Amino acid sequence: FLFFVKKCCGDEGEVMLEEVLKEGCETASGIIIKTYRRMLERQ
Repeated sequence: FLFFVKKCCGDEGEVMLEEVLKEGCETASGIIIKTYRRMLERQ
């Protein structure tokens, strides 16, 4: 499923899905902030 999301939505979508799966539930703003931080770490 992660590969499908990555193919359709790119790296950002994959990281967002990983955060939701890891946390169980999270606010939209929380996921965006965590995704942004993880994307910065990858660079």
